[in-house]
Amino acid sequence: MNTFPTQLIATIAALVIVLVIAWLCIKLLAQVTKKSRAGYRIKVIESVPVGTRERLVLASIDGEELLLGVTADSVTLLRRTSADNLVNKR
Repeated sequence: MNTFPTQLIATIAALVIVLVIAWLCIKLLAQVTKKSRAGYRIKVIESVPVGTRERLVLASIDGEELLLGVTADSVTLLRRTSADNLVNKR
């Protein structure tokens, strides 16, 4: 015979199990995502919109920083600077 307290305890236990499994999946996914992105050599430092579909992107690769003009149709290199020559270091 199932009584209300027994059903309540079973429901709470099932909810706890589901929440623990969800938490473990989130942690695992975060680790996998972190490891897969760690090997990238290209990093976007900053991105600033200058129009509805245009933006300036400051990217870093192998000790160089690139200022790129990005539109819907193209990407243009505007400036290339070595990280040693930067005036404002982060």
